Amino acid sequence: MPLSPLRTPTKPAPDWCTLTCPDLDAVIAAAFQDQLMCSGFDSERSRHIILSCLVFEDFCMELSAICLEQSALV
Repeated sequence: MPLSPLRTPTKPAPDWCTLTCPDLDAVIAAAFQDQLMCSGFDSERSRHIILSCLVFEDFCMELSAICLEQSALV
């Protein structure tokens, strides 16, 4: 199945995302300092996508911890 083209967001980024993006720049720059992939993170849109992935990963980790805790109680 072909990928659909990327669409421009219809609403601005939430405040927490805007405040976090400069910190994310530093994290990405440190993590990929000597790699060519770093050039792909230059745009604000790319940073927001990466931030969303990190937030989703954190959410999944928290959710799995809750599920594990609940399964231990059963």
